Amino acid sequence: MNHTRISLTLAGLVSASVLLAGCAPPRSVVLLTVDTLRADRIGLYGGGSLPTPNIDALGHEGIVAEQCVAPFGRTTQSVGTILTGLHPLRHGADGLGMSLSSVVETLPETLRGHGYETAAFTSNLMLRPGLGFDQGFGIYVNPEQRWFGNSAGAISNEGLAWLRSYVEQPNSGPFFLWLHYLDPHWPYRPDPELARLADPEWSGAFWLQESGPGPKEHIRFNAPAHLSEKEIEHARRLYDAEVAGTDRAIGEFLAGLDELGISDSVLVVFTSDHGESLGEHSYWFGHGEYLYDETLVVPLLLRAPGLLQAGQRLPGLTRLEDIAPTVLDLLGIETSVDVDGRSFADAIRDGGKRVPEDVAELQLTDHILVREPDPRRPLPGREGRWRAVRENRWKLIQIPLGSGENAEELYDLANDPNETTNLLDRRPEEAERLRLRLTRLAESVSTGTIEQDDPSLEEHMDTLRGLGYAQ
Repeated sequence: MNHTRISLTLAGLVSASVLLAGCAPPRSVVLLTVDTLRADRIGLYGGGSLPTPNIDALGHEGIVAEQCVAPFGRTTQSVGTILTGLHPLRHGADGLGMSLSSVVETLPETLRGHGYETAAFTSNLMLRPGLGFDQGFGIYVNPEQRWFGNSAGAISNEGLAWLRSYVEQPNSGPFFLWLHYLDPHWPYRPDPELARLADPEWSGAFWLQESGPGPKEHIRFNAPAHLSEKEIEHARRLYDAEVAGTDRAIGEFLAGLDELGISDSVLVVFTSDHGESLGEHSYWFGHGEYLYDETLVVPLLLRAPGLLQAGQRLPGLTRLEDIAPTVLDLLGIETSVDVDGRSFADAIRDGGKRVPEDVAELQLTDHILVREPDPRRPLPGREGRWRAVRENRWKLIQIPLGSGENAEELYDLANDPNETTNLLDRRPEEAERLRLRLTRLAESVSTGTIEQDDPSLEEHMDTLRGLGYAQ
């Protein structure tokens, strides 16, 4: 990054007269979200079979949150949380394809009210215009042709084209730009070059794209009955290749910020809506139906030269709910909007040093498009979805069985991060404490629930099949 370039025509800078008066310019914001990106596929969090140098560089130049978690393992719910600071039970879009209510105030709405120009370039059927995720944006682009397939390069190019046009305008003010990348989502169809790099020993075609050994629904819950170990590993590596391709596109966008000379005046926030299970807990190539960390732990990086000390790690549990209030806090914008998240701005202003707070996340599975072959979903609808309370160290999962009974799993994440040993019988006092905490959390966020009818997705079945949500 070039830290010496200065231009008085850049977005985020005020007029020369104001600068000479000694007032600090308002800082612009770029929100980068990557659909279906699990944290451990990023180099800073461990890394997969291919490197992610551009995303890693963003973290090295800023702050890395060590544990960031999503409330749900699907886009509708978690993107709604990123944009509002509210748990899905409060912003109302608690099922796949549901709308974000106009009653809630989004981050772009707040920023637009403070003079920010707002624009979004996204890629996902569930974020299509008219579902409420576009509220607060002066420009919102999400064409149907990129609801299925790779589009990371197009997203970066469109975001940069808008920025170039905007910063050339006289007296352009601060902006909020959101880019949402879809490529790591199923189906895994990466650039052939990256596919070869990820799995150089593989020479065949990808067996699950057009036709395969059986319906995707059955492979999702019992892949070893249909696929060889080599084929399963190949799918994992294709996922890594999709992540690497997205990293390239993000690198191009970040390089564009440098070329425009605005990197030093922009707060960049990088995160994901949810992760992806690649076979852990007998759940292959999916998300949204189980509550293990591979689908709920996401990366969170923040970079703001001159505001945040580079190269620091933020300990403790961070939630997607915390992003919106933290951004507003860092910008010095006060709001009376009631949110569920907590700002961690003071901690990251201090170089990421803090004592981990007693924070917990209420996590739930989806209740829409739940797959019939799922062997661990005894009850349908909202009543059947799993619930969990996730702390810094402990996690309790409840699976409704009917008649008010639950199957339960208790994990010590500090000693068992892969959630392989259920300690329910060995730590009854911990389980009881977490049961009470889960109940209190559910009551606290349910008080604001906005009731909606479940959406009809019949007109989009072809896209849903392509994305692996339906047969």
